[in-house]
Amino acid sequence: MVKPPILLKGLSGKRRTPGWLAVLVSIGILFCAALAGIALFSPVLNRQDVGNSFETASQYSLIDAGISIIGFGVLIILLTFAWVRFYEQRTLVSLGLGAHFLPKLIRGVLAGLVTVTLLATCLIVFFDASVTLALTQVPFAAFLMGLLLLPLAWLVQAVSEEVLFRGFLLQSLGLKYGLLVAVVVSSLLFAGLHFEDGGSGTFYFVANSLLALFLCLYTVFTNSLWGPVGFNLSWNFAQHIVFGVTLLDSGREEIAIYDALSRAPKLLTVETSTSAYATSFIAVTLVLLVVMSILTVNERMKP
Repeated sequence: MVKPPILLKGLSGKRRTPGWLAVLVSIGILFCAALAGIALFSPVLNRQDVGNSFETASQYSLIDAGISIIGFGVLIILLTFAWVRFYEQRTLVSLGLGAHFLPKLIRGVLAGLVTVTLLATCLIVFFDASVTLALTQVPFAAFLMGLLLLPLAWLVQAVSEEVLFRGFLLQSLGLKYGLLVAVVVSSLLFAGLHFEDGGSGTFYFVANSLLALFLCLYTVFTNSLWGPVGFNLSWNFAQHIVFGVTLLDSGREEIAIYDALSRAPKLLTVETSTSAYATSFIAVTLVLLVVMSILTVNERMKP
């Protein structure tokens, strides 16, 4: 079977990482980044306790969330780059971060915004999620700062996830075991990393696995990471800041980064349950997979 071009970019180095080692390296990178992130950035997150008013807490939380997200993302990018540069002796660009990226990035951002809008609509229409205008509760200047800082933070975070899961891991596994195994393994690891994001649970794990599957297919379809990077960016930004999706029974605010994000300025607040969110999440990702399948079939049928 002919391997997709995105996988063949993994042959550009002088040395290849075996599939089993790529899995261990990926887990190690995530573990090291988490430990370093806790040591370097958790003191920053504690600053939000300084303010007693909602306004002060929100302003601190905006900075805390941005620094934390950027910090973890940068660490993952640096560690991944170090491995492919010094062990495989190839560039980070060969993972799928080629030139002429802006159109692909913009299309990914738009696709993510449409998807989250569909998700929020599903929650409101089918699960009676409550919607409130949150912008009036915080200074408008703080909200504008959020529009500048947090997209940058999630851009770094999106690049880190796509480079590791849909770049390095997908290529390494795909060259050795084929695309199917690479997609399944990288998607399961991605879902495991995000297990606590939505209050855990089997349905949420399945939803994240399906989302990761879509991002893998998106990467293969476009032969680039930039579309998935844009989607990843807007998926996080739209959920946390535009729609402010809040899971009432998840306990996710006990995690420092989610506590900071819950306080950060946002446009709307959509409150729902974890079960409703997981169900809507799965439905939306299934739609994404159908759309990507149609696009792929149409592309292959072109003369």
